[in-house]
Amino acid sequence: MPAKKTMCLFALGVMALIHSVQAERFDFIGYKNENNNWTNEALWVYSDKKTPSGIPGPLDIARLLNGAKAEITSDVVVGSIHLASAGSATLIINGGSLTATLTSDYNSVGYASFGSIVVQNKGSATFNSRFFVGHLNAPSGSLTIHEGTVRVANAFYHNENYAGSEVLYTRTTIHKGGLLDVDSLMLNAGVMDIAGGT
Repeated sequence: MPAKKTMCLFALGVMALIHSVQAERFDFIGYKNENNNWTNEALWVYSDKKTPSGIPGPLDIARLLNGAKAEITSDVVVGSIHLASAGSATLIINGGSLTATLTSDYNSVGYASFGSIVVQNKGSATFNSRFFVGHLNAPSGSLTIHEGTVRVANAFYHNENYAGSEVLYTRTTIHKGGLLDVDSLMLNAGVMDIAGGT
């Protein structure tokens, strides 16, 4: 094969590889009356284009907004996850696992308004960067662990940098059989309830 043609094919291959690993933002648009499984491709769209996208991958940002409700029952890997950047959202990890790989981004539940994550039935979540339950003066966020594990390989925050005096309903509850394993805790508002867990 001529050298020029080989170089052309090589350049096309590199461009395809770069495009395939470029991080994207995905929004989950499933609500309570649908098949809300995370793996339902019909419920994901590109954040900026609002067009069908497939399922987010290990370098992508997954967002649940405006009342979206997702359930994870298998092994899922994303770059990072943001719940409730606008509006209420719920994620249930029901016997499955969620791994968020990126160390350069944050993960959140209730970042700007109410959101909740529930881990149950021996489910697990691993976050390789900062994890926020609520942020600043966000009214609330909720993490509940039943018979499952949440690992944060970085700092775990309740309302980072909050300096107000009003009551915020940010809450983390660790029930019997639940484990929250973090590198550090920074609790500025809300409640950390160790309700039989660790």
